[in-house]
Amino acid sequence: MKKPRKSEYRKFKVKTIDGIDDFASMREIVHRRYKRVKKEGTGLPDLILIDGGKGQLSMAVSALRELGLDYLPIIGLAKRLEEVFIPGNSDPQSIHKQSPGLNFT
Repeated sequence: MKKPRKSEYRKFKVKTIDGIDDFASMREIVHRRYKRVKKEGTGLPDLILIDGGKGQLSMAVSALRELGLDYLPIIGLAKRLEEVFIPGNSDPQSIHKQSPGLNFT
């Protein structure tokens, strides 16, 4: 299994959203990030991990769909409740608080 490459992590400033709107901000950031990845032809990730629940995940999937990248594996992680959201599933999957899988985040 591959380990996360922190050198590949990116931080973005929200540019087009006025005020606080987590969902719209997530959509903007995912769209900007993967528009650039697509333009530069750099490698695509094995998995996109979204910091957030169903709403943030939905917006990220929408941005990927617009770019023709909706085939990429993506999940949302609501860490406070240790829930994983998967596109197309209405109910989250729970992760035990002691799960080693949470160490990757």
